[in-house]
Amino acid sequence: MARSLRVALEFIQLVKSALQRQGYPNPQALATDAEVSLSTVESFLNGELVDDLDFVKISEKLGLEWQAIVSQNPENQPPPHEYLSPEHRQRLEKRQRTFNKSGISGFKKYSKSGKM
Repeated sequence: MARSLRVALEFIQLVKSALQRQGYPNPQALATDAEVSLSTVESFLNGELVDDLDFVKISEKLGLEWQAIVSQNPENQPPPHEYLSPEHRQRLEKRQRTFNKSGISGFKKYSKSGKM
């Protein structure tokens, strides 16, 4: 299973509007409530890759079903940076192959504490 997930491009506006709808005045308030870093919340809101457990936590705090907003084809979306080093590109391609082989169905094996 992929260790990082991203919001599908078609749901980014929905995710951003959920921030205020759930009563968060800013991304920092959501980060504090979800117990993740501000940069993680900003990455989530901008459709960039975030850790899978953080993705679920943030989705829940925003009142969204993570399965509904997750990108099903992360390889079809551009990376957040136009330039990737060869090493980073190889790691990204390996993760994408793993994601394609395993899908996201195995995600439910993880508890909120991150243990199986």
